[in-house]
Formats: sequence, structure tokens, C-alpha cells
Amino acid sequence: MRTLPILLALASLVAAKDDPVEMAIRAGYAAEVDISGVNVNPDGSQVGYVGCGTIIHPAGYILTNAHVVGGQNLHAHFEDGRSLPCRLVARHPSEDIAVLKVDAGAPLPFLPIGSNDGLRVGDLAIVVGNPNGMTHTVTTGIISRLAPGYLENGHIQTSAAVNGGNSGGPLMNTRGELIGVVTAKGGEAIGLAIPIDRVKRLFPEMLLDEATRGVRLGFQVDTSGDEARVTGVGAGSPAETAGLELDDIVVRLGDVELRHGVDACLFLGDRKPEEPVEFDVLRGKEAVRVALTPEAIPLREPEAEGEWAYGLRYDAFHGMWTKLPDFDKEQAAASGFTGAFAHTVPGSRVDQIGLRFTAWVDVPADGAWTFFTESDDGSRLWIGDALVVDNDGSHAMIERRGVARLKAGKHPIRVEWIEGNGAEGLKVSIAGPGVDKKEIPATMLFQRR
Repeated sequence: MRTLPILLALASLVAAKDDPVEMAIRAGYAAEVDISGVNVNPDGSQVGYVGCGTIIHPAGYILTNAHVVGGQNLHAHFEDGRSLPCRLVARHPSEDIAVLKVDAGAPLPFLPIGSNDGLRVGDLAIVVGNPNGMTHTVTTGIISRLAPGYLENGHIQTSAAVNGGNSGGPLMNTRGELIGVVTAKGGEAIGLAIPIDRVKRLFPEMLLDEATRGVRLGFQVDTSGDEARVTGVGAGSPAETAGLELDDIVVRLGDVELRHGVDACLFLGDRKPEEPVEFDVLRGKEAVRVALTPEAIPLREPEAEGEWAYGLRYDAFHGMWTKLPDFDKEQAAASGFTGAFAHTVPGSRVDQIGLRFTAWVDVPADGAWTFFTESDDGSRLWIGDALVVDNDGSHAMIERRGVARLKAGKHPIRVEWIEGNGAEGLKVSIAGPGVDKKEIPATMLFQRR
């Protein structure tokens, strides 16, 4: 009887069409974009390059690596042959993550953002990308290693083939969810990806950092779960004035439905000052509409001109602290002037010490200036009375950053640092308009005569 084999063959074909791995591959194939750009050499010559990205919202938001968006003339190339210019929305260089935006005029296919919860070595993994210029190439493998602490500072390792040009592309699971951002090839059959849960934690800092953007909304949202839950409302902020409350669930922003906190960050990160927006929120079981108008954040005014000389004042204190103390209540063991921030100064010891540095930092242009402290143990940095970088505590060498909006000129800077016992270190860096990240040089630090 031939009916049974025919039925089995038809059933096999139907099953193949509904195979979850095949469906995931097709979703990734449609949502991955190839990103091209141009690097300009010092002699003016140009060199083109390619990378990848993943569409994470139908409105055209693309997640990729920061090192993919460092050039000029960025374009996204789609599976259907279209090519569209990209606009940079946000970039986090130290974490190698960036968000781009394209205006396609219609909703785009996208990958839903997944989670690293329950991810195990041996799980199937899918990579879509542009290895060596071979556009929209799909490779598969397994999750081959999850190092301890990978969600905080490591990578997902996969055996799915990764080559030059894959940077910024999607690492997917068999449900068609984005679980990582491909960032490098670590060796033969070793592909590395940034875990998506770490990316989600970075989104508020990247997209809602008010000092960087110069726009004050005054609230934060949770990006770890499935809801855009309000986790903080600033006193006197536009959000408080509008009536937004802690634990409200934002379900719609304007005419855009929000699926989770990442969507809220994407759209709020694109808002401009004085550009009103209406929110639909759930407050318990009640639906509430909130109208919010973002405020512009002014640049800090510089010090009045006067007589200046190069210099950085330091005060050294002896003691054992696990948190930065109030040095105004401590007796300085040594004081003087030096040329740069460092963990050693004349008259100080190596362990059980605290240092306070004060000066005026001279920034050459108006704009958002990023300050960094990298320290073992704790450190903090103030501009005027505003705490910009909080890297306090007893810990190994860790870098933290913060942003201050400054007008060109001299601004008071204070850095405090403590060291208990063991290894020690302190670096203080700056980046801003026309200035790539570098340790703050002596030529930017001044004292009044």
C-alpha cells in the first residue's frame, strides 16, 4: 500500500516548513543588515569597511558594535537590496555597543530581544553576517563556553563560524531571539558575542543619559524585563510635573506601542527639548495618559577670567577607609602641587592613604564632556558641586565614567581617591568635542595665581 509512505513524506515536508531552526534563520536573515562606512586617513585618503547590525525595532533602530560606527558615510544594506543612510543615536565605546537609526518609510522586519537566562553550553546558536564581504551569510553551531561572570565583563563563546565583517551582527537562539552581539573572532571555531542582558543594562546609560543628550525627562525605566516599568522619577523634573509615578508601566509613547523598557529607551533617546510627548501608562489596573515636555539642560558657565598658572593641588591623608571619607574632617599629612593625577605624590605612602586633587580644568569647546576615573580602590570626581563620576568603594582596578555639560573655559574639578592595602592605581581621563579619550594632561589643569 503506497498511501502510508506518501502521507509520511507529506508530513515530513510540512514539518520541515515549520522547523523552528529554519524559521529562526529566516527571521535573522531578514533582520540582519550589512553596515558600510568610510575611514579617512590623516593624508585625506579614504578606506571603506563593512560590518553588521541587527534591526531591533520595526521603526528602524539597529544594534551594532561601537567600532563599526566609527567612520563616515554609514549605510545599512538590506537583504532585499536596498541601501539607506544611517544616523548614530548612541554609542558606548568601552562596551563596544552602538545604536543606529534608518528611516525606511515603512515598518522593517526585526529580531525580538531575548534573554541570557537559562543559556547553557551546548545550546544551538545561529549567526548571520557579512564575513569577508559575503553578504547575509548564515552559520550555525553551539554555545561552546560561558565563562564565570560573562554577563558582567565577558563574552558568549560560540562555535558558529565568525570572520572579519561579522562584527555587530546577531547571535541568535533557535526561537529567533537576539541573545548576543557578535564582536570578534577569538580563533578557529571561536566566535565571541556580547551578552544581550549586558546590552540591555547599558541602554538607559546610552540613551537616557541626560547630561550627554542635553535633554531632561526625569525618569528611568527597567530594561531587564518584559515591561517598561518606571523605576525612578526625579524631583522637580518634567516627569514629576507631568504626574508620572514610580511603578507606572509605559505601554504607549505617542502612537508607538512599547513592548518593553528597551523600546522606551530607543524612542525617549530620540526626543528633543520642548518636543511634547504623550504616554499611556498602566497604574495598577487603571489606564492613565501623561503629557510630558522634555527640558533643555544648559551648559555650565566657566570661571571668570583672571590670572592663572598651570598646576594641580593635592592633599594626602593617612588612614584606612573602605569608602571615601569627608576629607574636610581629616588632617592632611602632606600637601603640595603636582602636574597630573596619580596614585603617588610627594610625602605620601603607598597603602592606607587618601588623596584629594583640586584644580580648574580648561575645556576647549562647548558641549558634553565625559570624565573617567579608573582606580584601585575607590574614587570620585566632581565638577563644581556636581558629582560626575562615582567609583567609590574597596575594589580592584575599575573604570567608571560620567558626563558634564560645559561651556568652553575653566571649571573647578576635584578628584578624591583612597587605597587600603595591596595593588593601587589611579587614572583620570577626559573626552569631548574634538578631544579623543586621554588622561587629563597638565596643560589642561590650572590654579589661580
